Amino acid sequence: MALVPVDNVGQYGIVKDQNPWQLPPNVWSDGNNVKTDEGSIKKALGFASVMETVPAAPYYITHLVSGINEYWVIGGTAAIHVYDNTSKTDTLNGAIDASVTTITLDSTTDFETAGTVTIGTEEITYTGKSATQFTGCTRGANSSTAAAHSDGAVVTRTKKWYDITRASGAYSTTAAENWAATVIGGVLIMTNKVDDPQYWALASGVPATAQKMQDLNDWPSLTALDGAITSTSSTSNITVDSTTTFPSSGTFTIDSEDISYTGKTATTFTGISRAQNSTTGATHSDDASVFVNVECKAMRSFRSFLVALNVTKSSVKYPRLVKWSTEAATQTTPTSWDETSATVDAGEYELADSKGEILDGLQLADNFMIYKEDSIYSMQYVGTPFIFAFRQISPTIGAIAKNCVAEYPGGHAIFGNGDFYINDGRTIKPILPPKLRSYVFSTIDGDAISRSFVVADYGRSEMLFCFSQDGGVTGQPDRAIVWNWNQNTFTIRNLPGLGHIGYGNILDPNVMTTWGAMTSPLAVAITSTSAVGAILTVDDASGFEPSGNITINDEQMTYTSRTATVLTISARGVNSTTAATHAVDAVAYNGPTWTTVSGPWTMSYPTVENVLMFASPENTKIYRDNSGFKEDTTLMNSFVERTGLSMNSQGQPDYTVVKNITAIYPKMNIDSTNTINVYLGTQMSTEEGITWGSAVSFNPDSQSKVSVRGSGKYYAVKFESDANMDWKLDGYALEVQDAGRRGSRSY
Repeated sequence: MALVPVDNVGQYGIVKDQNPWQLPPNVWSDGNNVKTDEGSIKKALGFASVMETVPAAPYYITHLVSGINEYWVIGGTAAIHVYDNTSKTDTLNGAIDASVTTITLDSTTDFETAGTVTIGTEEITYTGKSATQFTGCTRGANSSTAAAHSDGAVVTRTKKWYDITRASGAYSTTAAENWAATVIGGVLIMTNKVDDPQYWALASGVPATAQKMQDLNDWPSLTALDGAITSTSSTSNITVDSTTTFPSSGTFTIDSEDISYTGKTATTFTGISRAQNSTTGATHSDDASVFVNVECKAMRSFRSFLVALNVTKSSVKYPRLVKWSTEAATQTTPTSWDETSATVDAGEYELADSKGEILDGLQLADNFMIYKEDSIYSMQYVGTPFIFAFRQISPTIGAIAKNCVAEYPGGHAIFGNGDFYINDGRTIKPILPPKLRSYVFSTIDGDAISRSFVVADYGRSEMLFCFSQDGGVTGQPDRAIVWNWNQNTFTIRNLPGLGHIGYGNILDPNVMTTWGAMTSPLAVAITSTSAVGAILTVDDASGFEPSGNITINDEQMTYTSRTATVLTISARGVNSTTAATHAVDAVAYNGPTWTTVSGPWTMSYPTVENVLMFASPENTKIYRDNSGFKEDTTLMNSFVERTGLSMNSQGQPDYTVVKNITAIYPKMNIDSTNTINVYLGTQMSTEEGITWGSAVSFNPDSQSKVSVRGSGKYYAVKFESDANMDWKLDGYALEVQDAGRRGSRSY
């Protein structure tokens, strides 16, 4: 019998655009939860829950970095929360008891001006700081217990969730509309089309967890009444503090009443008509807010401008309108959106030559691309008097939803209206193979199209086009087509019902290395002779290995078991260290050391890296991608399948000869002692179904081949695993014997 090799099996990935019997042998016809890797195919990494106790169902997530300050911001339908992911520690300069409210450190540099710190298991909030002290401290905050702490105890900037919802009340967006975010001058801006755009003001040049989101200032016009008015006031004028940012005529809102005007002076609106747009005339007090009620579907930064897209003014929709601000100063938001003013650069323009609504926009090199439902435009800065010029790039291709455009090194990747596209600023090119395109648009849930989104994984050169499959329970995206833009390959993976995906860094909960050991302070002091064969108590050992070594100061100890707070010590002063006395709050480190690391260093993974972060409103969780080989706690099914093979014993395609297949020789690596299931399928013609044999387990450490038995003019192979394991397939060979020409009948 002849061995027929199939190599370079990751060259093309999964291709659904041709009949499988027409494909080269190293192309896969189906698969899920796999990825291409330098000519090989391998199981995709899984994901794991991080940032536990997510305070609200997260529909949107974005990463914000300012110096050493690092945050993950999530948007829900009613609230916005931020997770302070900043890594910063210092030490106490002097012991403290359980009640002091001023705490002295060696240095408070890089701690927030007001925030939360942790010492041991105690959380402490503070309202102010000097160079070395926290003031206004509240001890035992957030249901922790106040305790005494010794000189030199570690003080950590607390990684936790903070509610930064605006002080004026909850938001009113929906899962279908969702949020969009941008950053201008370090200031985070979030929009949802229902509420006024929100911004997170900086404190001393950086974001701060004590700072709430606010309605965007000067958007587009805001002032206050100068004198109360009653519900029956018939005056034709209304006096305010300033009309500077308001158009020369239009409609403004006080409380919930819409009021139109035909002219203005510096402090007065003239030609007043009360109770417009089906609102009711009401009494309004002095200093009541006077504003133009304007929302937008998305707002993006471009140069030093903010660009609002698909605008609603006082309940009147302008779905094709582009509105831009005047330029913003450093670390602040724009001061005007008044398109009627000759003294600022603000303006607006309607893209009226195609009927579709504007869905989103994104900067591309020196231009800003605007994506409508049915067309794409370029917005270019040209300076005064016009500020921007507009040019249609495509009259027929558009985006499918908001957040469906992402940047990559070649331009923009677009989840479009009928295909996936790339835009290099000059031309729009489709990238989906025809049958994969048919798969996407035949399985997508038509009622949940607006929840689709696109995200780039820059560390892996992959673009994820995410959508909800027809028949999904909640309509949140549960499937992604993954495009590797370097290899131009496509694979498919499952998603856990997501609202959105962000990109940034976070600790991997499934990995511990020399560089990322777990720590916990001592809860009880020990002497150089205590705790041998007994116990050692720490504040929190939940992240420690079940058994192993710990280091306290310069001493290493061995422990045989642990509970949540107690380690059973079997030896002191190990690895040529010396047993010593250690005070309360001395830090115990648990993790591999240079003397305990084993195996090739290439098997270690970084604990912190830039990865995708999944926001799952279905499970009220945030997941870190590329962590372990499970879908959080659930085993993940991964497989690749090739049907329609017809190579004869000489390795040539032959649709007329029946072949006997007696063995498969996988060329692969598998994690430890785990096994992968291998299947053989056969058929006599392309018109009949495939008859699959039983699964045969395989591990390359103990086996060289998979013994199978099947005959047909066409045959198929499948590699599949459900276990918590890693595997990589470089190729395979088939033991093939020609059995002669027969009719289309299986034997």
